[in-house]
Amino acid sequence: MTTGLDMYLYFDEAGMGNGTWSECGDVGDVNVPHAANKSKRKVRKNKYERTVMGQFVTQVTFSLVYTKADPIFEMLRDAHLGKSIIGVAAMTGPIDEVGSEGMQYDCHVTDFPMNQPLEEDSMIDIVVEPAADAANDPAWVEISS
Repeated sequence: MTTGLDMYLYFDEAGMGNGTWSECGDVGDVNVPHAANKSKRKVRKNKYERTVMGQFVTQVTFSLVYTKADPIFEMLRDAHLGKSIIGVAAMTGPIDEVGSEGMQYDCHVTDFPMNQPLEEDSMIDIVVEPAADAANDPAWVEISS
């Protein structure tokens, strides 16, 4: 069994095809939901309603400790403020380890709210979503060599 503690989150300022991933180590919980849009088909000839699958929907949500001088923080902040595209990879192991797998895609940083609790670390709850003008579709990738 692999726990979240053993998983990895990476970003690439040049996008997912560049291969210069930087690990995001100062991160809390990471969520990578993957679902499909759907519609319901209800017709009289069927006893049960049917589901029609549409496009897939994914995003990565995570909490990052606010550290102003951290290069990952700066990359994410600048990508959000500049509306620029960066690469994201949410992997089950190191990105260069055979057998590691996970979602990779070019994204926009769509949410960047800062939390300032009185007695805990200041955190940023970040959401990244696939960019409409990305060159490639999101992909589930398994490292083979």
